[in-house]
Amino acid sequence: MKLQILYQDEFAERVAGHLINDIHFCEACGTGCNNCRIPFGCHAGAIRGFREITGNLPLMIDDPSNFFPRKLNEADVLLPVGLHPDLLSGIPDLARHSNIASVIVPVEDKNWVPGGLERQVADELEDHGIQHAFPRPFCTLDVPRDDDARNIIRQFMDGFKVGKAEIDLEIRNGKIKSGHVIRSQPCGAAYYIIQQIREEKIFDEVISLDEKISMAHHSFPCSASMETDPMLGDSPLHVAGYLAREAVHDAIEGKIGKVDRGLFHRATGVTG
Repeated sequence: MKLQILYQDEFAERVAGHLINDIHFCEACGTGCNNCRIPFGCHAGAIRGFREITGNLPLMIDDPSNFFPRKLNEADVLLPVGLHPDLLSGIPDLARHSNIASVIVPVEDKNWVPGGLERQVADELEDHGIQHAFPRPFCTLDVPRDDDARNIIRQFMDGFKVGKAEIDLEIRNGKIKSGHVIRSQPCGAAYYIIQQIREEKIFDEVISLDEKISMAHHSFPCSASMETDPMLGDSPLHVAGYLAREAVHDAIEGKIGKVDRGLFHRATGVTG
């Protein structure tokens, strides 16, 4: 699996830092680090290009090709991150000329990809036979294994272990003792969240588990926009937070069976 990243927003640097497992990527546990990221490995060799588009761009760009390299290294996936909308409109042609098999456009902010532009770019990619996804935000990326029309994007998820988060937890005596990441958010948040909820009670009388997950998610920190995205009816930050909770809820139910998930949302000592 070969990856190209073309970006203007520093969110791309966070994703790349996670993928290459940079030694300084996560220092949340300090001297108490248990090296939970070691099993993830390093995917630096798979990144065929990491190019930032710099400089003061005009408000309107008539010809995106003036700001792109003539051709990118051939790759399975191109990630355009936080590009000027007019530049994003030129991605289908750039991908076609560069033999890019699929394009994933993360949308951490509504201003990155307005709805109309998404439809335009998606239609052009479709015309060129290029697989595509526009996850809002990136951690919503979730392609079913039987989706043959987007099998390369699924391979991206499996190869880099990123997308909609999936984790496994060890639970003893009503506490989360440890856990490991099956698939993390592309920013790497799942590793941090697991470490922050170790030794926490599933059903706490003082602070609910969901509140603890939310605190960890915000402290990582999540960099998705707090502004409401009309296509979501909510902010990308909130959507990312809900999915972080859902990953933990799913892991708990995988161990102890179905429970009333409302119990995760409130301290058990609180009534009403």
